[in-house]
Amino acid sequence: MNINPRHQGLVDTAIWLCIYGGLLSIVISVALEPDDGDIAFWLACVGSLVTAVGIGLIYIRSRMK
Repeated sequence: MNINPRHQGLVDTAIWLCIYGGLLSIVISVALEPDDGDIAFWLACVGSLVTAVGIGLIYIRSRMK
């Protein structure tokens, strides 16, 4: 898969935003768990999904030329 070098930087930025944003959501959900378990559960689910998207983008990035 060929990609414009300008878009390559956007993919790299999206990877790091997804991974670090998702992991930060998981950490915040752990901190919120004693006060409100429902919000913490959903925040952890969303954070896990966002982190998984970041990992998927790493795979896509590895296939780019």
